[in-house]
Amino acid sequence: MPTHFLTRSVPAILTVLLLSSLLPAQDNPLARDKSFAGTYTGEAITLTLEASGPGKQYRGKFTIDGKEYPCTAESASGALRGSFAVEGKTYEFSAALAQGGIHLTSDGATHVLSRKQDGPRNPLAVPAAPPQNPLGSQTPRITPPSPDSGPGLSPTPAQIQTPGQPSNQASVPAPAPGAAMGGVGIGFEPGPDGALMLQSIMPGGPAAKAGVKPEGKLVAVDGKSVAGATFDQVRGLIVGPVGTPVTLLIETEKEVMDVVLVRATLSQNPPQPGANAPAPAPAPPQGPRVPLGQAPAPMPLPTPQPMPPQIDPTGVAATARAFPAWMKRGTTITLWSGSATIPGATSVLHQDDKGNWVDPQGNRFSAGDNPGAGGYGFTVMTILDITDTQIAVDARTYTVLDPQSGNAATMSAVGYVGTTESLGDYWINPAKLAREQEMNQGGVRIMRAQYPLNNKMYNVLVYETRNAQGYSRSSYDLETGLLVAGGSSTIVNGGFTPNPNGTTAAPTTNTMIAQTFLAEIRDVRLPWSDDPLPNWAAPGAQVNFAGTYISRIPDVPELAPWRYAVNFAFDKPIGRAFSAKQGTLLDYGTGAQPQQGTTDRCIATNYVGTLYISPQTLQTLRPNQVIDEDRRLKRRVMFTGVQGNLASVVDQGPLDTSQYLYDTQSGRLVAINFEMKQGIATISVNVQLVGGR
Repeated sequence: MPTHFLTRSVPAILTVLLLSSLLPAQDNPLARDKSFAGTYTGEAITLTLEASGPGKQYRGKFTIDGKEYPCTAESASGALRGSFAVEGKTYEFSAALAQGGIHLTSDGATHVLSRKQDGPRNPLAVPAAPPQNPLGSQTPRITPPSPDSGPGLSPTPAQIQTPGQPSNQASVPAPAPGAAMGGVGIGFEPGPDGALMLQSIMPGGPAAKAGVKPEGKLVAVDGKSVAGATFDQVRGLIVGPVGTPVTLLIETEKEVMDVVLVRATLSQNPPQPGANAPAPAPAPPQGPRVPLGQAPAPMPLPTPQPMPPQIDPTGVAATARAFPAWMKRGTTITLWSGSATIPGATSVLHQDDKGNWVDPQGNRFSAGDNPGAGGYGFTVMTILDITDTQIAVDARTYTVLDPQSGNAATMSAVGYVGTTESLGDYWINPAKLAREQEMNQGGVRIMRAQYPLNNKMYNVLVYETRNAQGYSRSSYDLETGLLVAGGSSTIVNGGFTPNPNGTTAAPTTNTMIAQTFLAEIRDVRLPWSDDPLPNWAAPGAQVNFAGTYISRIPDVPELAPWRYAVNFAFDKPIGRAFSAKQGTLLDYGTGAQPQQGTTDRCIATNYVGTLYISPQTLQTLRPNQVIDEDRRLKRRVMFTGVQGNLASVVDQGPLDTSQYLYDTQSGRLVAINFEMKQGIATISVNVQLVGGR
């Protein structure tokens, strides 16, 4: 069991089921507090919470790597504290509400989790029956209250019309020919997962008169979910004959509520800054950009311009750009990361049947050294493509194996799929950062500050958590949304220590520290960046490679090659990229179970090692042509020429080399040859294309 149980290097898809009623809490102090009940998604965990009994109690579960761990919690002063057990060990966690989700902290690590809506795939349809959740209860569904109940009152449960069944509700009469159409005076903007966030309220409109605030997101209109709906579909639901009621289900940080509004004719003029329509925030102050050193093609980051929504007479805003303009295909972000373990004792006990130290249960131990450990390296993330709602990224990790020279070697490659709200822990939408309120309670602090890095002063939003085990802090640039600096310090058990009398003492503690800093941003343009993936790249397609893995050590007899295989399975398209799974198999050939693993990947053409380069592009390349240089990592990408029908692209660093061979007729990647020096050993991996579907 890892010490940071909620921390993972490979992201997992998080799924959370809504287990609480959508009715807002009543004024009765014994009524359930449901502010934390809901659906949350993040990077490495799944959290399910439901209000449990009167008061502020919650119960639920964490789901991590497919395993479930029950948890309990209690809310107080706007924060949540709880615990869950894993293999007999209890872990504590805390959470605070944030715009569109929560900030969760456990073992000194902080996770930004987004609330996820549970609804039908068809945005304009309602399922015949509510979905079942793992705890056996049904998710209640609500319908609008009668128009005379007024906004802010609790809606009453009722039957929902299902496809193919007659409705038992009073239907809204069809508008008479020539009837005037009206709206409600709410301006929306794209939010997490494409949701419509309430951004502004038109003065004098129905929403302003009802006291609606420019916060939260739209969940449903007249009982119909709008999850995944287009702008025109939502507009069609809200707009209607003047004088008729429409019910909006709105979710804020603290509650989910129905608001009944009466459609009205609205002014053609968009709202001006005022009480209900706050003026756009001023642009962040300018300063020197991140120094790019010797890196080629430095990319300056333009100052984001405020983009207030354009509200038409119906009261629904036109869609604005969800991602900042500086984020585009080929943008490459490099971060430096380091970590270390500081031992609390120089000697600890290891279980040994012949040892001289004995614990109260009679187990025997022997003493051994307890050295510290540490290391550092780089993460390089390349944006493969961006749509209106998603971003696909290829992330590669390079670990410094020789601290004297600073030489790094390729260690891993993973894929990240982000939303308009965030990209893992590396980026948060600046619009979301701007909406965050400063706070300091329950061990959680959110504040605005300045952070000096690389001769530039960044204006940042800081998320900080503290508890008895340590702290975690992340600082995000308010201009770009990028993680500028992150750090954590966590105290963990380090093992029993020996007593002079031959017995064991209480466990000592180790301190684990970690730091991350933004290193540089640059624009990488490869000759094949604009090549489209061919028709065989489609959902469900697979590409398979097989070959050998060899480890050589000087003056040691060479072992027989191990069997090695790599598989790429395409999933969903994200613009011109695909989310995918990479499976690996290493068979030692000794009869032991082969070592297997699965990694999230993103596949496109605009990165080194792509599965396809068009034959037309291959013909334009020249022998020994330098394609790209990363002088920070001392890496160079070259086209080394054509031999027979194979074109060779080489990615070379000080400690490792990857050669990619492409068929000049089809453009497909047909072989990969990888070699890395690790100490005195040399590791070689050679695989060839063996088929796919």
